[in-house]
Amino acid sequence: MTHPKSICPKNICIVQSGGMAGDLAQDLDRLLSLFAEAAVPGTDLVVFPELCNTPYFGATGNDAYKLWAEPLDGPTLTAFRRAAKEHGTAVVLGFYEAGADGELYNSGAVIDADGTLVHGTGLDGQTVPTYRKTSIPQSLVVDVPIDEKYFFAEGFGPAVFEVAGLRIAPLICYDRTFPEYWMGARALGADVVVPLVSSLGSREKLFIQELQVRALETQTWVLAANRGGPETIDGRTVDYFGLSCVVDPRGDLVDHLPAHHHDDLLRVTIDLDAVPEARAAFPLGRDRRPHLLEKVARTFAAAPVAAAAPVAGSLEESVALA
Repeated sequence: MTHPKSICPKNICIVQSGGMAGDLAQDLDRLLSLFAEAAVPGTDLVVFPELCNTPYFGATGNDAYKLWAEPLDGPTLTAFRRAAKEHGTAVVLGFYEAGADGELYNSGAVIDADGTLVHGTGLDGQTVPTYRKTSIPQSLVVDVPIDEKYFFAEGFGPAVFEVAGLRIAPLICYDRTFPEYWMGARALGADVVVPLVSSLGSREKLFIQELQVRALETQTWVLAANRGGPETIDGRTVDYFGLSCVVDPRGDLVDHLPAHHHDDLLRVTIDLDAVPEARAAFPLGRDRRPHLLEKVARTFAAAPVAAAAPVAGSLEESVALA
């Protein structure tokens, strides 16, 4: 028996922002202008990168930037909620969250087209207001000393948010490196994974290929927004490699934006029917052995963890967050 195809194309726009000045009001105005440009009529979802409303400050160790953290009703989300309702377009964006629990998080907010802040569901069934970066890096990337542990508490793991007719699972930058987070997203029923990224350095050479492999493994759409181009903070200029991209559930690259450039837009139409079609054609879900995941988790938990001293040119550099 054959079933009719569902009519479910979704129009997506990825915004490759960057070059933030550090004037929060000015930077927010820039982003809202980009949102207005991205959210043309008929656009279902717009995606911005990690910590998109500020320069990336994870390499500074400067206490002053902890003051950039905002609550859910702070100026950034308030402005984006208003803009989403005005444009009738949903949006996902990374920002620095001052949690109600007193912790500071590297977070991704999901806002629906009516301006509602969408809550998600985590692996334990808990309701969550945002996705919070789960793995927090501390390492040397080329000559940039990343120390996000100084600024962010750990998040709670994968979560799925229903927005614009999609079941999306945001991940934030370093999180994309951990296959178990992608598996968690698929287990929660995600049909789209949305990596929000601020990446530089040696990981550029495999950025798109890594996302293609993860898309193939989870048989989900991947909508990745990376910061692009040079950006200066505390006298240090860092060049983010961009390459924001869309990958389909079979692991094929649909399109990508230029390297080392910002304020670019990538418009694509994705078909959600591609998800069940990929899973039927290549039934990884049927053939997966979940009990082995438990054994792997126990083995990792029991294994000693070596303390790594980050050294330029080391393995730590090649695998760390950029």
